[in-house]
Amino acid sequence: MNSLERIRELKETGRTDRVITCPFIDLVGAQLIGEKIRNINFSSRLMADLKIETYRQFGHDSLTIGPVLYGVAEALGVVLEFPMDSHPYVKECLELDYENIDLLPVCDSKKDGRLPIFLEGLEILIEEISDKVSIGSSVAGPFTTAATVIGIEKFLKDIRKNPQGVHALLDRVTKSVLNYMDAVMDLGIVPTIPDPVASGMLISTKTFREFVFPYLEICTEHIRCRMGRGPTLHICGTTKKHWLEMKKLNLSALSLDNIDDIGEACNVLGDKFCIIGNVDPVEVILNGTRESIHKAVKECIEKAYRNPKGFILSSGCDIPAKTSPKNLEYFMEAARLYSRFK
Repeated sequence: MNSLERIRELKETGRTDRVITCPFIDLVGAQLIGEKIRNINFSSRLMADLKIETYRQFGHDSLTIGPVLYGVAEALGVVLEFPMDSHPYVKECLELDYENIDLLPVCDSKKDGRLPIFLEGLEILIEEISDKVSIGSSVAGPFTTAATVIGIEKFLKDIRKNPQGVHALLDRVTKSVLNYMDAVMDLGIVPTIPDPVASGMLISTKTFREFVFPYLEICTEHIRCRMGRGPTLHICGTTKKHWLEMKKLNLSALSLDNIDDIGEACNVLGDKFCIIGNVDPVEVILNGTRESIHKAVKECIEKAYRNPKGFILSSGCDIPAKTSPKNLEYFMEAARLYSRFK
């Protein structure tokens, strides 16, 4: 079965040939199409080719193109650096006056930054391969976008020094995030929200409750209103101390980093969310052997396959771009093998 047939059978019968499997492959596919990562970042055609080729080789169940962590902030004026063989990173943040936050523009997803490139890439995927595999798009939540706009260190300090100013910034960037989400939903795609600066390793639950939750709730309810279901949320690092707050969001699924125990998450959150995760992308998938990858996948399935709201096998976060394709083949091999026992 292809991905769409597998998902359809699961919805209709509750069974399928294996656990739905959606590892965060991302730029590993640059190896497969023989292109520099920098070039891919500026070409919708290359973005689509990379995703299509990874699907042909590995047969996983979803493909995503999107601005992820930096795209909306870049469209608002943040300067990025684009190395030839690795992910872009922030080179220059914006200097903002909280008293004049309305001077920060609300981005136009059809014109600003590289957002049009991501949307064009999605259109190519929809045209060329959406009859076989699910298509998605990932855009950073308001908290991470706001932190990227002014710099993470300054942002976290300003939460204490100028909370009203931070709320004003969050309110402003939420409008830009929603604009990209609307453009994606116009294509029939439910956005995914990564929000790594909201990690329990960086902020307290009190801060999450006051500065993260309200803006995630705005995005979640907007998506649910338009698409009939909520988005998937992924927050890097441990989120355990935030779980009870996160449970109040009307998400469809929660993606876990490998730091947290997926079995424990299913016990706490499984009556509300589909749980996604969470094989270690570095120690296991990048650096592992066939045996260690199989062991980790088996353990993950054992812990989570009974989750009441469903389970999707994945990596805990992005798989490094230099990961051997052979290790990804081992990952998918293990997904097929150990799913059969369940």
